[in-house]
Amino acid sequence: LAPMARALSFTIDGASGVPRVRWLGSSNHTAAGLLAAAAGDSDERSVMAEAVEFLRSALAGGPVPVNEIVRQARQLAVSERTLKRARAALHVHSRKLSGIGGGWVLELPAGREPGEDDDAL
Repeated sequence: LAPMARALSFTIDGASGVPRVRWLGSSNHTAAGLLAAAAGDSDERSVMAEAVEFLRSALAGGPVPVNEIVRQARQLAVSERTLKRARAALHVHSRKLSGIGGGWVLELPAGREPGEDDDAL
């Protein structure tokens, strides 16, 4: 495929009460960069912090079935995407239990205190 085209910037003028688009030329911004900046806002950060705290607390006592974690997260209105990001921030491991019908569990990594890597947020 062709290389990515540069983004264009614009402004909307309201002269004579009729909105008009005025093109300003190319921009150094990218969609990914703008979305990354938006994801870092304080509301998103607090949702993520709540998800991390929930997961840390839920797994503090040892391995918990994945289905149980997902169920509890839904009850707290934590989206699956946010839950996945919280899992990554805490370096949570998933493990399949042995035996017939052995399900998957989540657990905090061995040898680390829960919350030791909070700077990953």
